Amino acid sequence: MIRPGLYSITFRDLGADELVDLAAAAGLVGVEWGADVHVPVGDEAEAARVADRSRTAGLACPSYGSYVQAGQTPRDEVERVADTALALGVVNVRIWTPYGTGPDAPADERAAVVAGVAEAAAVIDDRGLTTSLEYHVGTLTETAASTLSVMAEVD
Repeated sequence: MIRPGLYSITFRDLGADELVDLAAAAGLVGVEWGADVHVPVGDEAEAARVADRSRTAGLACPSYGSYVQAGQTPRDEVERVADTALALGVVNVRIWTPYGTGPDAPADERAAVVAGVAEAAAVIDDRGLTTSLEYHVGTLTETAASTLSVMAEVD
């Protein structure tokens, strides 16, 4: 079932509370909160506050939009992202494959990114959360085929 929602980074200029009010008024059912502005990595108190404010307004928080770059973001930072996601009460953390490593990348570059996805996913899984991949041009997840390939390689 498709449920209407939004990703908070679309409205970077709004505060989290204003965004909650507008999303609820628009009849949306969820917000994927972004780590860049509204729910900063490591600010678990703010994550819990935004989660509570969202629930009170009838909005789900299904996913945390992180800027984890597979194979580049250090493990301790991925752990901080996952802990912030837990405080936010989400079930999923979205991560990225790095820009510049596309579907036609050399095998060693591709393998490094896939290993990075696997490592980040393991950290996130250790906290009982799922991982999703940003689908974006200029990355290894630029096409459906390349994204499915990464997912199959990570298992």
